[in-house]
Amino acid sequence: MRLVTYVINLERSQDRLARIADNLNALNLEFEVIPAIDGANLLPEQLAEYDHVRNQQKYYKPLSEGEIGCVLSHKKALKTFLSSEYDVLLLLEDDAYLSQHVHEVINSVIAKPHWDTIKFYSGKKAKKVLKSVPITASHSICCPKKVPNSMLAQLVTRKGAEKMLMMYENFYMPADISLQAWWHTDLNVLMCQPNIATPFECDSEIDKLSARKSVTYSTWKRLRQRAAFEMKRLLTKPNYQLLDLLERR
Repeated sequence: MRLVTYVINLERSQDRLARIADNLNALNLEFEVIPAIDGANLLPEQLAEYDHVRNQQKYYKPLSEGEIGCVLSHKKALKTFLSSEYDVLLLLEDDAYLSQHVHEVINSVIAKPHWDTIKFYSGKKAKKVLKSVPITASHSICCPKKVPNSMLAQLVTRKGAEKMLMMYENFYMPADISLQAWWHTDLNVLMCQPNIATPFECDSEIDKLSARKSVTYSTWKRLRQRAAFEMKRLLTKPNYQLLDLLERR
């Protein structure tokens, strides 16, 4: 199975690129840069991919220009991957820092690509899981009870990339929130614990354009949408039996 590594990077963020390049070079991990879509300079045809109507109906607040650019950047990376001859993609945002265990973990799962995507960062705190399978002496692949936020770092198969692009079609939510509703395309989302990637301490490029926390929204609409999401999540169980295929023999 052939692996390719992409780093999504805004052209004006050369400091970030230099920092992640140092990390990946130290790990002997070759990579390609995917120029990010700058939310500050969105073209009309790019804005047209964002579904304002569905956003108002199904999400509690409008997306910022930075959030729109983020989704478009991930779509660009996935499409680039699918047009290549590679089998598995390690997709990184430019504030990711990979640990020395990354090769061991990738080698343990890449030959058994029955999964769609594996998140290498699931937040600062360990997440609740439905099932966990050890794949190395120090790491496990888990089926999360709830798909964690963050698009910092993840492995993606070609099948997974196709499903993710379907979920980003006429998008109306942020990139990571869209994937939490995995049942729309039967996207099999797993995660690695402990984290293989952690974020550099740096300002969010999205928040530099407009602070997401300052956006006015309806609390009632947010609660209603969250309740509907949680109900669907509880009623729809992921196929965590796929983890059996990853277990070390």
